[in-house]
Amino acid sequence: MEFKRFSKDWDFMHGTSSPKYLQGNGLAERSVQTIKTMLKKAAASKQDLYKCLLIYRSTPIDDLGASPAQLLMSRRVRTNSPVSEKLLHPESLSRRKVQDSLKKRQASKAKYYDAHTKPLPKLRIGESVRMNRDGN
Repeated sequence: MEFKRFSKDWDFMHGTSSPKYLQGNGLAERSVQTIKTMLKKAAASKQDLYKCLLIYRSTPIDDLGASPAQLLMSRRVRTNSPVSEKLLHPESLSRRKVQDSLKKRQASKAKYYDAHTKPLPKLRIGESVRMNRDGN
């Protein structure tokens, strides 16, 4: 209840998914896998972990054209890659552009996911329904 109030006060939407439903947690699982791989490679090559994280955070997201650092700080961050000084100045991204891009991506994924689904038959009153208690 407290977190709901906090998210309302700070004007962000908090969505949850089932812990056992892997498709709902896909992005989080993939992010964890990417970071773990990066940590292993950084340790094996004795590179600075924070430099690796900086590069990861400054890599643009596919269809958005902006990096997580840009979304957070409204500017590009300085890395080893050469970049024009002009591009390092703060420049806010359109919230609508970010939201539209996210909605397009979600619609595209939903289209491919829904192509392999079928509607469940309707339940009749009094029909037995079975389910696992542990959620599996």
